[in-house]
Amino acid sequence: VLMSSTRSDRSTVEPTGPTSPRTTGSDRVVAVVGAFGALGRRLLSRLEADDAVDTIVAVDVRSGASLLDDGGGDHAELLRRHPKVTAHMLDLTTPGADRELADLLRAEDAGSLFQLAMLSTPTHHTEMAHELETVGTHYVLNAVAAAGIRRLICLSSAMVYGARADNPA
Repeated sequence: VLMSSTRSDRSTVEPTGPTSPRTTGSDRVVAVVGAFGALGRRLLSRLEADDAVDTIVAVDVRSGASLLDDGGGDHAELLRRHPKVTAHMLDLTTPGADRELADLLRAEDAGSLFQLAMLSTPTHHTEMAHELETVGTHYVLNAVAAAGIRRLICLSSAMVYGARADNPA
């Protein structure tokens, strides 16, 4: 997990070109970025019940152990209750997050990705919101291109485009 707090050394991952040996992942491996938010947890439960999905690559800034723990508290038992889930911590606001995510997506052989790493409520912390929702999404897009992900589903909301014409985002 990247822990740097500097913003000046941002770098990007070069998109995978047509000559790249890996152009797609498995249709049976789905990545969910922002997996442990309210919407992400609901999606995880649906993906876990889907017989067409073998592996769910759950990525979030926080550990999902306490959020997925539906009783018991034993980590081994938790993994037995959620056998399809592999959980990974990643802060999308840190430089290099795109490279780290691309490496993870390739290692897990992900073929699809849900980008759900967005704030769910308005905030007065506009710089933090910008880092997560704009820069973080940019990093996700770089990683998707570099890893050869075929399907990308991005969350959006009125917080992105503004609720009304007289109240733009």
